[in-house]
Amino acid sequence: MDDIRKIYVSETKQNYFVTAKETNIVSLWSIDEKSHYLTIETNLDDGGERLLVLDLDIPIIITGNYFGGVNAYNGFTGECLWKRADLTNVQKLVEMPGNNAQFFGIGFSYGTFLIVDVYTGETKETLSDIYKLVFSRFNPLALAIPNEEADDNRPMLVDTKDWMIQWDCEDQSIYVLDAAFSKDHLVISWLGGDVQCYTLEGKKRWTISNANGQFGQIRWNDELKLWMGIYNLTVEEEQDMLLVGFDANGETKVKKILKNPGDAYFFTDGTHIVTARGEVIEAATGKTVWKFTI
Repeated sequence: MDDIRKIYVSETKQNYFVTAKETNIVSLWSIDEKSHYLTIETNLDDGGERLLVLDLDIPIIITGNYFGGVNAYNGFTGECLWKRADLTNVQKLVEMPGNNAQFFGIGFSYGTFLIVDVYTGETKETLSDIYKLVFSRFNPLALAIPNEEADDNRPMLVDTKDWMIQWDCEDQSIYVLDAAFSKDHLVISWLGGDVQCYTLEGKKRWTISNANGQFGQIRWNDELKLWMGIYNLTVEEEQDMLLVGFDANGETKVKKILKNPGDAYFFTDGTHIVTARGEVIEAATGKTVWKFTI
């Protein structure tokens, strides 16, 4: 199959994932059933992180367009549930776990971060100067990443019950590539190569410096008790990547080559990876467990 341009795996139950090959053509898949559900035309465009699937009572696909707003679709029928054409400059769509699963977040190039009802598209809450939120699946916490207009651009740990700031990270980079939580720690991958681990109280535990590449994605694998990362040696698309696992002390325990995956996206628990070549790979072994195609 042709390379997939965009991938997103539902963080709620980790059954459904969505892919996009052409600009606005989105397909829904089930990893549990190893099957293709449907393919629909949406308002999705290139760029940004503007694709979600939420595994609720039905799978709901959310797509965004920088100029053309945000739409929601029934994942079983393809019916458009609602449209928010008033939303422009959309950069990121963010899934919200746990008790907040009926909501999702929208990050913009500037200004505010919206928390929106999945079923109706109505705005529930507005947060100032936030570009993206990375949620913990273990605790009511999130890493808040400020946008360019914020007076202080250091990422912050916030309590998602009241959005109060718990502590600020050191200003290590102009950009956070990815972040993930375990039950007791937060790990951040920074543009430029450094990976840093913090306790939930804000104490830095360790730093891994990577002069020759960077971790584009990182997850905590509770089964292996390892931080799993996808390590990009360059920004070239035609290249092998490394699947790296390191323990709670930052020591490397796993290192496997991903042969030219094109792009790759972790399941939120770090157990599997979906690649742009149409493969689902088991993180523990590096073996392909499913090849999918329309």
